[in-house]
Order: sequence, then C-alpha cells, then structure tokens
Amino acid sequence: MAIRRALVDRDGIICAWIHGVASRHTRTGDPQGPEREAAVAELREAASPRHDGRGVRADLLSRECGLFTGIAAGQKEDQLGWWRRAQMLAMAGLCAEAAGDQLDSDLVTEWTAEGTARA
Repeated sequence: MAIRRALVDRDGIICAWIHGVASRHTRTGDPQGPEREAAVAELREAASPRHDGRGVRADLLSRECGLFTGIAAGQKEDQLGWWRRAQMLAMAGLCAEAAGDQLDSDLVTEWTAEGTARA
C-alpha cells in the first residue's frame, strides 16, 4: 500500500509540475518559435523520471493534454473566459507536442471526458 501511494503521489507531483510549466509558458498566449521549443523541452524534462528529457512519461503528458482540453470544452465562455479557454488549449497543445509520437490518444480521450466533468 505504501509503495502504491508513493507512486501515485510521485505521478501527482509530476502532473502538477507539467501543469505549472505549461501554464507559465502560455500566460501571454500560445508560444511560437524558440519560446515554443523551450516550453516543449521543459515539459519533456518535467515528465522525465530522471529530469533529463529522456524516457519521457508520455502517459502523464497525454493525461494533462486531455484534462486541459476537457476543461476548455466543458466551461461556458462566461464561466472560464475566452482567454483562459485559449490558454488551456495552448497548454494542451504543448503537452501533445512534448509527448510527440508517444501521445496516447486513448488516455487523451479518457482525460478529456474527466476534464469536461470537472469543469
């Protein structure tokens, strides 16, 4: 039980880190060019067990991508605001790009439904 809880907590910490990185990089809009490359690199580092950008946890990036998409889709514009919705979608895009070809579309779909429900 303690081992399982430690793994769950570690995943939660990584997801919180992913959220913070994505949020920080999209504060002023969807980053482009070198800023986008830096954001994607930082997300890969955050989602890497060794924090070196290798062995990226694409499952956690897929989860956050779906969650951000679902929250954006589940809120009415007057509840979330057009800017916050755009930011959530930009955050989802960064996570998808960081996961690359390892993006798990089933997890994205599952977490999109969860994000919509939470919204």
